[in-house]
Amino acid sequence: MKETSIYSIADITATVTQNEDYSLPITFQAKLYNSDIIEVAVQWNSAVVDTSIIGLSIHDGTVDGYGRAIKLNLTVIEPGPIAEYSTRFDSTLVNRTENIRLAAKALDGKVLAPGERFSFNESVGRRTAEAGYREALIIDGNKFTLGLGGGVCQVSSNLYNAVILAHLEILERHRHSLLVDYVPPGQDATVSFPSLDFSFRNSTDAYLLIRSLVKGNILTFQLYRQAKH
Repeated sequence: MKETSIYSIADITATVTQNEDYSLPITFQAKLYNSDIIEVAVQWNSAVVDTSIIGLSIHDGTVDGYGRAIKLNLTVIEPGPIAEYSTRFDSTLVNRTENIRLAAKALDGKVLAPGERFSFNESVGRRTAEAGYREALIIDGNKFTLGLGGGVCQVSSNLYNAVILAHLEILERHRHSLLVDYVPPGQDATVSFPSLDFSFRNSTDAYLLIRSLVKGNILTFQLYRQAKH
């Protein structure tokens, strides 16, 4: 009878994280002509779901006794970071800001394999005028003085705190001889090429992606776990 026939089946949407396992639902809710809601079995045109690509994919299916195709709109989103840490700096200090930007840019997008060692000095390189670094305040012994690359230690300290939050294995880390104001006391990691380095190991069983962002007067590091590379 028409009253117990399917009147409509609404499309549904779902959201999953990249590389997350996802199975298409085996039933949909259908509205009958008499306004009852029932569960009906779905036959998908393809049962294969690829969650490796970020974005929207549309999956088509059919239901016996219903003349229209049904759709599932699946959105794959980027996974959230396993750790994130931000610090502020004085953006009116143009030379220092440029040094922060250069060092952060050198690290953005770096990927570490499981068990791989990360070295700040090896990744960022020597801080020279040829590389674009400028003179800004640095700590030399127990005093502040002008030196090439002033501000780079804020980048290493910021990354150090993100690494701590991710519970990764620290291999080398040194504190400043004086207090700095961009991280809490005892949470800094000074670097000086080539003698003082900050290094850690990707002690997870997955690839690790480092992302850095300088926006306004805020420096942010994010660490992402990747199932494959």
